[in-house]
Amino acid sequence: MPAARDSLQARWVPQFSLRAAAQAKGWEVVESICASANPGRAINDTFYRDLKEAIRADFEKLGPFDAVAVTTSGITKTFLIDDVENDLLQLFQSARRNGTVVGFFTNTHSHLDERNLALLDLIMSLKEYPHTDWADRAAELFSLIEKTRTRALKPTISVAKPGMLAVINTFEEPYLPILDEVKSIERGGAVASISILHGNLGVNTPYNEIRVLVTTNDDSVFGQTVADRVARAIFDIRDTITPVYLSPDDLISKIKTSDKGPYIIADYLDNPFGGAAGDSSIIIERLLNSGISNICSGPIFDPMVVKLSKAAGEGAKLPIRVGGKFASQSGRPLDLMCEIVAIQHNVEQTQPYNGVNVRFPTGDCVYLRSKEIDLVVSDRRQQTFSPELFTRFGIDLHKKRCVVVKSKKEYEIQFKNISKELFTVPSSVSQTGDFRVGHVAFDYSKLPRSIWPLDTSLGSPVQNNSQTQLRGIK
Repeated sequence: MPAARDSLQARWVPQFSLRAAAQAKGWEVVESICASANPGRAINDTFYRDLKEAIRADFEKLGPFDAVAVTTSGITKTFLIDDVENDLLQLFQSARRNGTVVGFFTNTHSHLDERNLALLDLIMSLKEYPHTDWADRAAELFSLIEKTRTRALKPTISVAKPGMLAVINTFEEPYLPILDEVKSIERGGAVASISILHGNLGVNTPYNEIRVLVTTNDDSVFGQTVADRVARAIFDIRDTITPVYLSPDDLISKIKTSDKGPYIIADYLDNPFGGAAGDSSIIIERLLNSGISNICSGPIFDPMVVKLSKAAGEGAKLPIRVGGKFASQSGRPLDLMCEIVAIQHNVEQTQPYNGVNVRFPTGDCVYLRSKEIDLVVSDRRQQTFSPELFTRFGIDLHKKRCVVVKSKKEYEIQFKNISKELFTVPSSVSQTGDFRVGHVAFDYSKLPRSIWPLDTSLGSPVQNNSQTQLRGIK
């Protein structure tokens, strides 16, 4: 764990904040191993076994502990273990029975199974998407841990499910008033915390749906009332809560009939943080085929091209087949005559979170220039966060007609300073930009039905953790 704020990788921010909050109150802090990977199919089982063993050994050797804080994505699996969170939490159950407080910190897109709530005392998720509140939420978790340890808080967690899937942009209407009300309820002190888990686009698990988790001071009845109310409010705005994006065809028409620009185009279905390959050529190919040029895109995940470019060297000109390799949704490779303009090693992108410019490793990157397009190709699968990915190579984004980024929402934080023309486009669902319809493109076979929008005839379902049947709220 690095000591300096300016050397943090993004997923280390919660640990940094937990440490700072605990030390400020005079607690002794012991930290075990921290590891991270972009979302994908699964974690290597040998790596996970080694990771778990390191955590177990630290916990047994360095304890006993008054409290333990576990931070994970809430959606982790290996090829052999479907629920890594459950597997990790089992490590602390003996200590928990002897009084150790177990707190769990997770991402907004968590799929945490309710059965795991029996293995922890406190849960805290991010509230914001884009994710700008890592440090704030982690500090709040420590505050709850301290209150629980001193018996000022006897945490009781209530759960409600509106029975729906959604993509929720928390800084926008119509969800923003709900989030503001949630924060107001927390400030009032009647509940300890409220976490709303959004789930994640296109992930096939039994738990990938919205959940409202309300923590009270030993008042499950009131907690359930609040959870139900928030879940009902979310369900009531189901038709407008998820954004409707322009289809690729509509966006191309808009670009061709306008002199505005640059157009920042987010290829959100190829976002590595959503588990995608990050090497799709679909949007780029459609732009080129429509006659639109002066395009820039990156990072395109293609380790083979990076290796080839290193061997050829800067200044070499040769035909290169880029992208379109790792998944059926990646489209076809781009066959381009390219100049290898520049090669940079150990590239990092930075993003401001809670006043900390956190780092996102992007690997070795190659700047390829062809007649119609500039590409930044990486050997590490990473989302597009910062214009710096391009400007570090001398690419002037203001002079580009289109900039295609591999992201859904996070890119907006910094790219809005480049242009006001920001568009999120569903490359693999070409017939519509409507997320409600776009859901049918994904496999949700493991998800219990009925659920909106897969089952659009639903009324107003709300499920809580003590009932399996749908019920309305008065």
